[in-house]
Amino acid sequence: EVSIGREFPNRLIIDLQERTAVALVKRDNGFNLLDLDGVAFKKLEKNDEVDIPVLNGCYSDDNDSALFTKSLELLRYLSASKEFPTIRNIAEIHGNEVFGLSLFTDSGLCIRLGFDSYENKLKRLNAVMADMERRNMKLGFLLIDLNDPAKISVQKKNVLSPAISIVPKKGLRT
Repeated sequence: EVSIGREFPNRLIIDLQERTAVALVKRDNGFNLLDLDGVAFKKLEKNDEVDIPVLNGCYSDDNDSALFTKSLELLRYLSASKEFPTIRNIAEIHGNEVFGLSLFTDSGLCIRLGFDSYENKLKRLNAVMADMERRNMKLGFLLIDLNDPAKISVQKKNVLSPAISIVPKKGLRT
């Protein structure tokens, strides 16, 4: 946003206000860039290079929902965080009215957080990840449920391999 003014006799005033995108939100048949204030300020265009998470399931045009407010709180924490996961590791933040917020990382990890205490829950995640590394567990496609920090659960998720198309040979019936 830019505004230009003039003070007489010989002064020009330029006021530039810039926004920083922290997430993408689906809106009006496309994706828009969202800032930390919850403002969708620009439609994503083909030549825009962004590496930010998609906010899914909790964005609406009125922005008054508690889930949207919680997702902004989580985005603020992730954008300032230096420990895993940072905002650069997150592919999607999914909101659900029943289960709260979940993070999906770019490496296939799903982290279920629930509704509050995100900072404390994510600090517990580092201990879980370190323990899994000590046990030589693969950190691929896992669901880590931090909703209740007193009993953290880790589940391995099986990912289906791509379907193989079998073309029958001539003369064979299928």
